[in-house]
Amino acid sequence: MPITKEHRRRRLATRLEADELLPLAQALAATAVSQTTHQLIPLIQHALEHGNALVLVASEGYGIEEEERLHERATDLIEEMVPDLDLPSDATAVLARRNAKRRAELLQEFGALSGEQVAEGRSRAANRHALAARWRKEGRIFGVPYRGQLLYPAFQLDEHGDLRPAIARVLAALPRERMSDWEIALWWTAANGRLRGARPVDLLDREPESLVAAARGLAEPLPL
Repeated sequence: MPITKEHRRRRLATRLEADELLPLAQALAATAVSQTTHQLIPLIQHALEHGNALVLVASEGYGIEEEERLHERATDLIEEMVPDLDLPSDATAVLARRNAKRRAELLQEFGALSGEQVAEGRSRAANRHALAARWRKEGRIFGVPYRGQLLYPAFQLDEHGDLRPAIARVLAALPRERMSDWEIALWWTAANGRLRGARPVDLLDREPESLVAAARGLAEPLPL
């Protein structure tokens, strides 16, 4: 069935009702943004007087061409109202997605513990997070921020819940002053050329000396 003017009127009249148009008209009247903005004010008032919506093709005397002009004016207004945004470049967005994916994969593959869970069975203090915080300060364990809390990747503990000694040795060899918490964590799960392409986490129990050497190599200056 073809769409007549009457059909278009009923369909478009549902866009904005009078109770929504009135505060919009008041806000525009108090705004000196551009000529386009002020051109919309009488159109909105016309809709209010006739009980129509913002799209004025619903009123008598407005046709397709006027509807298109109104659409262009509304589009210009929307663009003016959108704040200036510092959008990331394509390369930045790609790197951010990859980094987020690697973080999620680390947590999903190995799991993570809260400070309270790290201290479970080892501390009777009221603040059980304090033990993990002290171990972290001493360089015996590392944590990563995740949604407002600090989590400790679970591969740092063995099957008995004890800290793996190699963790502290590797952390001491890494240039941690130049690395963020997540950079330290992701070093463990990234393929490492100094380890024949293996991930450090996979050699944690078998080749701790190799891990220490690879961590020290990270601190060495790049050849010119």
